[in-house]
Amino acid sequence: TRYDDYFDREILRCGEEDVVADLGAYTGDTFLSYVKNYGDNGYRRYYCYEVAPNSYRALQRTTESYPLVICRHKGAGAGPGMMALDAQSEASASKLSQGELPDAETVEVVALDDDIREPLTLIKMDIEGAEQSALQGCARHIREDRPKLALSVYHNFEDLWKLPRMIEELVPGYRFYLRYHGGTGWPSEITLLALPPVEQ
Repeated sequence: TRYDDYFDREILRCGEEDVVADLGAYTGDTFLSYVKNYGDNGYRRYYCYEVAPNSYRALQRTTESYPLVICRHKGAGAGPGMMALDAQSEASASKLSQGELPDAETVEVVALDDDIREPLTLIKMDIEGAEQSALQGCARHIREDRPKLALSVYHNFEDLWKLPRMIEELVPGYRFYLRYHGGTGWPSEITLLALPPVEQ
């Protein structure tokens, strides 16, 4: 509880050269937290991805005065495609439906490797259980750029161990930390922080 979700400043250091991809940017709350922790000039570019239309509009309003923020109304996954968005969901981040829904909207899903060409230094994910798929979609960035990672690992029971294993298979030697920011009723708000290997 000493630090905001994702931004444990004892181990996660960011500055004006950072290029950030925020997957599941919601209404811009994580971006505002980033700025609070690292300053208005604490990044070179900040990409925000959000699928829920209402949240995306709020995200645009939150970030409109920041010229180096790029908002994209897209989801992140293993590759390009479309998915159905449950328009009835009132959760903090809407669910992507696996089946047919009468009121469903479709949303574009992209691989981060295809959608962002410049090197990334930090990738944050909070995308309601789609983290494994999105991690597959940014494998090139992880191998080539070795970014810092801040990943939610509480949406399903296997992310806690599977996401670190996937990262280790891409680049051996990442250093892993768990941070817990949830309440006492359910083990939510657990973040995996992964720092790239220290060069010898």
